[in-house]
Amino acid sequence: MSTITKTDIVNTPVSINFKTIDMDTNDKNIIKDEIIKASETGLVNSLIHSNLALTPKLIVNDYSKGSKVLNEITSELTKCKEFFISVAFITSSGITPLLETLKYLNKKGVKGKILTTDYLNFSEPKALRKLLEFSNIEIKLYSKENFHTKGYIFKYEDHYKLIVGSSNLTQSALTKNKEWNLKISSLEAGSLTENVIDEFQELWKDADDLTLNW
Repeated sequence: MSTITKTDIVNTPVSINFKTIDMDTNDKNIIKDEIIKASETGLVNSLIHSNLALTPKLIVNDYSKGSKVLNEITSELTKCKEFFISVAFITSSGITPLLETLKYLNKKGVKGKILTTDYLNFSEPKALRKLLEFSNIEIKLYSKENFHTKGYIFKYEDHYKLIVGSSNLTQSALTKNKEWNLKISSLEAGSLTENVIDEFQELWKDADDLTLNW
């Protein structure tokens, strides 16, 4: 019986079939499948088991259930890679509970864009000046037409999450009022996400930079 020496192992040519794996593509396929499954749960049959974090849901303020719009927004902010907010009204009481989260994002270098308006002169200059203190956040003011949007866009490594509905950045809207907001998850190529991002970019392009003089 012949034995195999260390020299034989070193000198024996080995043919290995290496299969290149595109990790980005692989990850996107995984999240795609999870989003499809979660969409089935939210839109087809609630009994279908899926990733709850990706399932479409209605976000409301409900004291009895401990549910707040604020909690959902804070949670997404702390996990996202970039964020975009478009709301008609911003008040000091609305951003105060978000300040620690915004400080955390500033330290992490997570960039954000906030679009608002001077429509009805409801937004508080004090609140906007406070937001200007964050170097990671750009703020613009849309003044061309009646502006009444309420949308929050969170960009992740491989997908987006959208919260669109009735909540402005005010304390009542985030914690007390009867508000309806829909939260969905989508790949960037999804038509809904494309439409929302395109709309945000169009409004952003037509808005003016906010300065401390406002």
